[in-house]
Amino acid sequence: MSRGAWLGLAIAALAVAASITGLNNGFVYDDQAIIVGNAHVHTLAGLAHRFIEPYWPADRGSGLYRPLTIVLFALQWAVGGGTAWIFHFVNLLLYAGLSVAVFGLARRILPEMAAVVAAALFAVHPVHVEAVANGVGQSELTAALAVVVAVTLYLQWRKTQPADSLTTLRLLVLCLLYLAACGCKEHGVVLPALLLLAELTLVEDPRPWVSRIRSLAPSFGVLAVVGVSYLALRSWILRDVPTDIEALSWLPLTAAQRIMTALALVPEWLRLLFWPAHLQADYSPLETAVVTTVQPIVVVSSILLGAGVAAVILLRRKWPPGAFGAGWIAIALLPASNLLVASGQVLAERTMMLPSVGAVLLLGGMAALAMARASSARERRLTGVLPAVLIVAGLIRSAGRQPVWATDAGLRAQTVLDAPRSYWAQWIYGDWLFTHGKPADGERHMRRAVELYAGNPFIMRTLAIRYQDNGFCPAAAPLFTQTLQLRPLWWEVRLRLAGCLLTLGRNQAATDVVDAGIALGAGLGELQAFRAQPPPQPFPTTPTPPR
Repeated sequence: MSRGAWLGLAIAALAVAASITGLNNGFVYDDQAIIVGNAHVHTLAGLAHRFIEPYWPADRGSGLYRPLTIVLFALQWAVGGGTAWIFHFVNLLLYAGLSVAVFGLARRILPEMAAVVAAALFAVHPVHVEAVANGVGQSELTAALAVVVAVTLYLQWRKTQPADSLTTLRLLVLCLLYLAACGCKEHGVVLPALLLLAELTLVEDPRPWVSRIRSLAPSFGVLAVVGVSYLALRSWILRDVPTDIEALSWLPLTAAQRIMTALALVPEWLRLLFWPAHLQADYSPLETAVVTTVQPIVVVSSILLGAGVAAVILLRRKWPPGAFGAGWIAIALLPASNLLVASGQVLAERTMMLPSVGAVLLLGGMAALAMARASSARERRLTGVLPAVLIVAGLIRSAGRQPVWATDAGLRAQTVLDAPRSYWAQWIYGDWLFTHGKPADGERHMRRAVELYAGNPFIMRTLAIRYQDNGFCPAAAPLFTQTLQLRPLWWEVRLRLAGCLLTLGRNQAATDVVDAGIALGAGLGELQAFRAQPPPQPFPTTPTPPR
């Protein structure tokens, strides 16, 4: 084999070494709803229908649109008989293949050893653990793989035949890769922007800009049509999903406040990309601050973003790899940044997969500069030792983090330790404890969630339901009442509150709660049925609270 092939195998081996400790992981977190509890994944019948259906099951909000991911999950479910190992094995193969693809891209723009450094850092990057260790993270891997391959092919074709590089066949290949990326995850929509970035920073074309634009405009126009068509189809399929699983943290904020909150996270983005020593599965408030007024961190982050854009422009010719890497980070971060639209999370490590390609290319460019400028034996040794230390550290951190995602219980418990000020971490762990026979511990964590995010109706509703299901209506009724003050149209909560009040012997109060809901017009049939014939004791009771 050629030297490049051997180096590619070494990169793949690094990726496997960093991730193989997660091969025995089970179905965890979103795996439960998307894979284990999703009937569409459990059959190969009607696979074509997956392309006109939402990603999330109907009972979980019917949000997002990732048809190709669901099809791939269905195939793996059939092959593995519903066991988790096949999903983790495929993730491992995809990660190894993606790391090799990053090496192929890096070789297009960097000297060979600098490309090795970039790809090796990618293969062991700890921020990738969430996407690789969790079954549903496969969407990140497949989308990133399609994007990286597409950009690599584009650079190859533009280099070999700069005057007439994008033939009809090649454009078709790019379109298919584009559709594959978008079909796996919506973040793939940024591909044309990355191709344009590559054209502006890396492609050497001697023709005048007018001729260059004239020859490339039809190809980019076709890609734009593909992207717009995908977004239109996605919008049509999700037309009845009001928030597309928008993060709860964004619901009380205006668009301007959401953008300021997102800007305040810029330092955290950079930390995760360049020094991911600390990892956590959740970044909800108060782990991340909700910003409602202009604060110094917002100003500083805005300056950093502006400086990054200026650097891409100024370094476009003086240091193309650096400009390309920095621009890649900015473009790839946009879909999940919450700067353009509200997404399903404030910040998530799995969404760093595609931006991290730009980060390692930027680091590889720095390594190339250092290697070129090393004038003494000591400096040359240093340029080799420092990347080696980072690679070993990343390998150890990644391999050690993978088993955290082995079980739901372990992940939720660890997340509370990693992110103790996250209301979501406390909430989901407390809810898990409540439903697994540990109500006292569950109450403690869910009470902490209520304290951390005071006034969040979703948390109060969940805790109230757990109290009621455990037979302690004296604690449930006030929480149901507070929830209805914030969400008066939640008729299911009215029914539960009425049931609690009846259990407590407060019959008139129960009638008043139901009548108020009927007056609002929410859940008329259910409320009227309850009003006509309330159950004598609708919910179980126990004499003591779950403490």
